[in-house]
Amino acid sequence: MGMDMKGWEKGYRQDNPDATFEEIEASFKLYDRDGDGYLNQDEFWALFANARNGGDAEAKASGPDMPDHLSDPKHMYSHYAEDPKGGMTRDEFHALAQDHVMHSDPKMDYEKMRDSMDDNFDKFDRNGDQRLGRKEFTRGISGKG
Repeated sequence: MGMDMKGWEKGYRQDNPDATFEEIEASFKLYDRDGDGYLNQDEFWALFANARNGGDAEAKASGPDMPDHLSDPKHMYSHYAEDPKGGMTRDEFHALAQDHVMHSDPKMDYEKMRDSMDDNFDKFDRNGDQRLGRKEFTRGISGKG
């Protein structure tokens, strides 16, 4: 399923207790692409992969100044995988995801998303070696993995 509006609001208010419900709801709707009331992993990663300087709502939600190492899969992988030929570790994947979340919305609490990111890592790691190869990573964040 994913994170619902109630969970989103709870996390949002921890970092921004003065936010109005309308502000919180508007930010949630930017991420909830299918409008089903849940932020699922595919929506998160589709947003993540499309966070370049585009004109659509998803790109704007991530900010127009998203640097390449947080928006372009090739740059993301090269920047965060210490040993690109050996694959991206779970810790490196978390560092990337946390940096992206903090750059996209500094009010979000990454720790609340950690379990979901572990699930994503496991889903992307098709061969089960506990490392993401470049293809596994690219497929995963593009929503094809």
